[in-house]
Order: sequence, then C-alpha cells, then structure tokens
Amino acid sequence: MDYTLNRESLEGKLQLPSSKSQTLRALIFGFLAEGTSIIQNPLKNSPDIDSMVSALQALGASIEKKEGCFHVLGGGGKLNNTHLSMDTGGSGIVYRFITGLLSLAAGAPTLTDKFLGVKNRPITPLLTALKNAGSQIEFLEKENALPYKILGRPNKNIYSADGSDSQTVSALLILAAFRKEPIELHITNPGEIPWIKVTLKWLRNLGISVTHNEDFSKFNVHAKERIEAFNYKVPADYSSLMYPLGMALVSDSCITIDGIDLNDDQGDKIIVEKLQEMGAKIEVDKKNAQIRVLKGSSLRGITIDMSLCIDAIAFFAVMGCFASTGVMRLVNASIARTKECDRISSTYKELKKMGANIREREDGLIIYPSALKPATLLCYNDHRMVLALSVAAFGLDEKSTLKDTACINKTYGSFAKDMNGLGAKIKEIG
Repeated sequence: MDYTLNRESLEGKLQLPSSKSQTLRALIFGFLAEGTSIIQNPLKNSPDIDSMVSALQALGASIEKKEGCFHVLGGGGKLNNTHLSMDTGGSGIVYRFITGLLSLAAGAPTLTDKFLGVKNRPITPLLTALKNAGSQIEFLEKENALPYKILGRPNKNIYSADGSDSQTVSALLILAAFRKEPIELHITNPGEIPWIKVTLKWLRNLGISVTHNEDFSKFNVHAKERIEAFNYKVPADYSSLMYPLGMALVSDSCITIDGIDLNDDQGDKIIVEKLQEMGAKIEVDKKNAQIRVLKGSSLRGITIDMSLCIDAIAFFAVMGCFASTGVMRLVNASIARTKECDRISSTYKELKKMGANIREREDGLIIYPSALKPATLLCYNDHRMVLALSVAAFGLDEKSTLKDTACINKTYGSFAKDMNGLGAKIKEIG
C-alpha cells in the first residue's frame, strides 16, 4: 500500500488510537495477576498486540476478547512447562519482554521472528544479563540472534545490563516481578528514562516494592507473592499524538484532539512541551481532556535531547524543516539507529530527497529551515517513518508519494481515515 498526499486545510475533532506500549504492559501484568483482569480500550488491529497475546497464551495465560476488552485470566505468573515456539511478530517489545519471561519457563521454549522485523535489533545486553544470572541460551542459527532456545532457570538474584535501550531495563523489571524474590538490577548507560518510568509505575500500582537510585543505574525489586487482578482502561497514545499535531501545524489548521489522559506517564508526553517551545500555538485543556492546535504558529528550531522521546526523531526533523528561524539540533539519539530501521540515516536520506538542508551526525541530526519539494519517499518498513514523512508531504502544495505504508498498522492503522475525516485527502493505493 502507498500513500499520495499534499496540503489541505484541516478542521474538527479527532480521537487517537490507544497506547500500544500500555496495552502490551497491561497484558503481561494481567498474566502476572491472579484472577481475571479486564483491559478496556486496548489498541485494535495491531500485529504487535496479536503477537504478545499469542506468546502469553503459549506461556499459560488465558486471554479472550469480549466486547472490545481483553479478559486475561492470570495464574499468578506461573509459566507453562513448554517446548512451544513463539514468534515476535516483528515487535521489539515482544522480542525483549518475552525473552525475559522465557528465562523463567521450564522446558525449552523457542523464540523466532518469521517476519525478520527484529533480527537486527540489539538483544545482546539482555541475553548477556540472563546468561550471567544462570540461564542457558541455545542459538539455532547465529550467536546473539533469533531464533534461540532458553533453557534452565536463573540461579542468581543480580542482573547486570547495558540500558541504552529502555526495553532491556523494562524486560528485567518485569522478569523481577515474576520471580517473586528480591532482585537487584545494575544498569550501565541508562537511557530513555521516561519509558523506564512507565514500567516502574505499573509495578508500584500493583503493590510491588521497587526502589532505584537517582540516575536509574541500580534497582531493587521485592515482588509480592500475590498480585490481585485489575481493571485498566488503556489511554490514548501520546506517541501517535504528534502526527496530527504536526499535520495541523504545517498546514496552518485548527484541530482538537479529544480524550487525552493528561495524567498518564507515557514516554512521549514531553512532545507537546517541545512543540510549544518551538513556538507552536497548542492549548492543553486538562479539565476537558483536550489538546487544541490553533492557527498562526511561527516555528523556530531548538535543541532537543532525544533520549527523552527517541521515537520522535523523524517527526522533529520534519518540523525543523518547517521552522522559520533557528537551527533544530536533535542530540543523544544514537539508539534511534537500532529501531525498526536506522531512523537517523533513513530520515536524513528521505528529507534530503525533498531538498532539506539537513546534516547527519553519529548521535542525531541538524536541520535548518528548508523549502521542501515533493518526492517519492521510502518508509523502510517503519511505522514512525510513514507517519513523520506524511507530515512532511502534507506541508507541500504538490503531491508526494510514500511507498509501502502498510507497516503503519503497528500503531496507527486508521491514520489516513482519521486525517481524511478532518479534511485531508490522503489516497491509499494498493
């Protein structure tokens, strides 16, 4: 499937899809709990969610979909004695979180990735931590890469890992909750701290004692013997919020985003603040749970520490092109090279096609105000690239084409439909 699009005027209200990261965590912790947990408003039609459900079912969870809600019958985190094969479905979160849980399962479960979506994403820090704690890992094709089997439970209570990618740290925190004994984590290079905080909040809300030092390099987790089942309504996705905001800003339109839980601690919540710092006229209405974009913004380039919102690097690079003044410096983003694609290099290449005045650095990008031109753009099987490049294309009078956009279903499959409902004319081809 391809997109063609160009600038149109937007107007109206929009409801965002539910948070993928919170849906995935709710499913895992529903499995840890005893009794039936009900997860309302989960992200719909996402292959990542489907992969997590399948993996947890293989490990012993009973998960049913009823009236749009997941009903998760957990067994207190007791994992099956399984020799089954589970697939990541191309999801980085499933890849790492399930790897951690497999180290606690009896038998010899196998993890695969038939879609080849995560084979090149870093897993060595997590696998090293598991092996050093006593787990045995049998690689079936290539060292430190899928597919692999995990044999034998850990015999140590201390895990040490590089934490440049927050999913490694979250995987170990979740594993610690399932072990139900005092666990210590030693983390070097802790990064993407907002996403670690999301997992910590889940642990604390479930009554699990977890402490950490100021720089998030050491954690102590004391899990409970029994976690009670819970009801949880998944909030709207802050990671999807930036793209409708960007579409409105580059087309000088006024739109309202409804149903935003402004008290939720998702990692990308800071994006609204950074857009306001750039000069975007965005109003946050906590009382009515709304965010509004007003007309008449004049954007300026700023410096952003991307470790605070790493998934937004392509988006902010695009917004830097549409700034009237200043230089956009996106720094501390090295980990972005290991996501669904190398988001630093890919963003540079595609915006350069459009005529952007942009420089690639090892740890980020420098973007100057640019007069972009339409182009045919590649999306690298990365939903974030589809969404960010859609914003770039929407800011131009003439049509651009985005190739192979189906990967957008990971997080925001209704994007074209939603934006067209506000006045865009995104054409889906194929």
